[in-house]
Amino acid sequence: MTPHTEFTLCVYCSAAEAALPTYRSLAEETGRAIAAQRWNLLWGGQRNALMGVLGTTVRAHGGHTTAVVPRKLAHRADTDADVLITVPDLLTRKQHFLEHAGAFLVLPGGLGTCEELIDTWSAACIGAHDKPIVILDPDGHYSTLRQWFEEVARRKLLRSTDLAQPVWTTTVADAMNSCVHDPHVTDQPSVMSPPLSTTSWASSALVERCERPRGCRHRSLSTVVNGRDGPVGTAAPPQRSPSWCTDSAVSRSPGANDEQPKRP
Repeated sequence: MTPHTEFTLCVYCSAAEAALPTYRSLAEETGRAIAAQRWNLLWGGQRNALMGVLGTTVRAHGGHTTAVVPRKLAHRADTDADVLITVPDLLTRKQHFLEHAGAFLVLPGGLGTCEELIDTWSAACIGAHDKPIVILDPDGHYSTLRQWFEEVARRKLLRSTDLAQPVWTTTVADAMNSCVHDPHVTDQPSVMSPPLSTTSWASSALVERCERPRGCRHRSLSTVVNGRDGPVGTAAPPQRSPSWCTDSAVSRSPGANDEQPKRP
């Protein structure tokens, strides 16, 4: 199957330094899978814990990363990201995710990760988007939360259709497939096959545009950064120069169109 070179996957995960080693391994496996599919990673962009492991792994295997970081957390930003976007606050970051992601993947996390999950889930329930929401939970990390939502639905405070919005998975392969496939359709090919290790990146450009607030001397900033060639699975260049953008940004990944590709 042709890889989704224009597909952007938003991943929610923990930035807690004390995260279990098994969760770090899960972030690494997820990062390798994202790079193998030649998807663009859109995430919270911190350099520590699972966030840092995820971004580093995607780039180490030839993938592209876009970090969206609130100003108050800028000192923790992953400055090796291909695109680093600074926004005023968490609300703006979530709005950017909703607008630019093609699907949402939730890894184990704490309060912030749960808040992002519920916010994205709620937005789907009111029709703000119809993008896949996939929860990767190999060890039952979210089992109690899931039971609580089921109880809420039993009490008629949550519609059964809304309860069914997220897809719950236990393996990275199933999670990757669920990000682009309707779980109720059984005749769709797996995105995890055939292997993509011999597929090469197309040489292209990354175009980023940043609109400055009215009254600022520099109203807008446009930057073009050359793309890179090389087979998927090879290590990224040792030195990387991120594209910097502040506030309301519109970034395009290599070869991406303005709209996300429709789910197969």
